[in-house]
Amino acid sequence: MRLFSLFSRKKRSARQHYEGASFKRHKDARISSASANSNLIHAHERLLSSARYLHDNNATARRAIDIITKYTAGITPHAVFAGGRQSEPHEAKLREFADSTACDPAGKQNLCAQQALIVRSMVRDGEVLVEKVIRPDYREKGLPLPLQTRVLECDYLDKTKISVSERGNPVFMGIEFDRYGSPLFYHMYGEHPGESRSLKAMTSEARPAKEIIHVMDPERPGQIRGISRLSPVIIRLRDLDEYEDAQLVRQKIAACFVVHRQNSAYFIS
Repeated sequence: MRLFSLFSRKKRSARQHYEGASFKRHKDARISSASANSNLIHAHERLLSSARYLHDNNATARRAIDIITKYTAGITPHAVFAGGRQSEPHEAKLREFADSTACDPAGKQNLCAQQALIVRSMVRDGEVLVEKVIRPDYREKGLPLPLQTRVLECDYLDKTKISVSERGNPVFMGIEFDRYGSPLFYHMYGEHPGESRSLKAMTSEARPAKEIIHVMDPERPGQIRGISRLSPVIIRLRDLDEYEDAQLVRQKIAACFVVHRQNSAYFIS
């Protein structure tokens, strides 16, 4: 019971550290001296859900993310040798790879569209995964390169994996590290854990780090999972929504009283 009580207090303290994860203001919250990962572990899911809700339903949050995405994505790759000389044949292949949907295993996005999706996901969710897909059959499929990239939401990481692996390495929130702190494996689900059509049991497997690119922008030393850029404004944007709704209801009620007075005056006259 004492262990459970201590865990609950740490969980509440972590949520208090991130105001957006508590659904209410904590102006009198206790200042936490915990590490970035300890603060994040219990607040991550709520921050993620709240940020996605605001992105989908709040015009201000959506506009902010749209602007950041617009002015960040759009990197164009070039084939250049060590001496700075460009290779026209390789450049043509790379251009065919980047400008068409050949870079996407689903065949829906070119490289620029994938970059925009990566930036949008990183700003909204705090992190995003990019899977490197090697295609030995690329010649048969008419692909210019044997490499493709698949963008995955951070939900694919098994955040319940907090232990020591069978290899003796520490695993925290789905990422397995070596003794130097470098990622060795990412423990990932085979499909999105929130997929409603799935009939499979949700079990994760270790994927080598060389196959996965974990895109995030750490805000504190040692931080291993990302935090939504909307985190500091979640409560304020929610308050603004409620204020605008209240003003709209107020104006509707006032308009109803005006119509009622006009109808009453008509019948009296």
